[in-house]
Amino acid sequence: MAVSRERKAELNREYRRRRAVSEGRTPGRTGRPRKTLPKPEPWELPALHTGHPLFDEARAATGIAKDERSWSTARVDRLVLEDGLSEAVLAIIEKRDPKIAYARYRLIELAWINKTGPFLGQDED
Repeated sequence: MAVSRERKAELNREYRRRRAVSEGRTPGRTGRPRKTLPKPEPWELPALHTGHPLFDEARAATGIAKDERSWSTARVDRLVLEDGLSEAVLAIIEKRDPKIAYARYRLIELAWINKTGPFLGQDED
């Protein structure tokens, strides 16, 4: 009994599907089985600018505490604190008062939040 070419192709596909399922592969995939990669272990992000004398001096001048900067959840107010700290460091390098530089930076940020933020749908906290 002769089998048509289309029937041979159909039987061959069915054979490969059954073989793939018996080998633990999904029916739609007939290639080599993928190697599963192990999940990486979670790690803490290091705090920025820790241990540097200029940043420590700026923290002391502005009153920003080290534990105030939690990097487990990235939020805009934490980034504003970091930018303010950088402004204070720049003021120290330029021989200016870091408290005044930090206060100016905060005023500029607050002005943006109060005036422009509502137009963009920013929530006021």
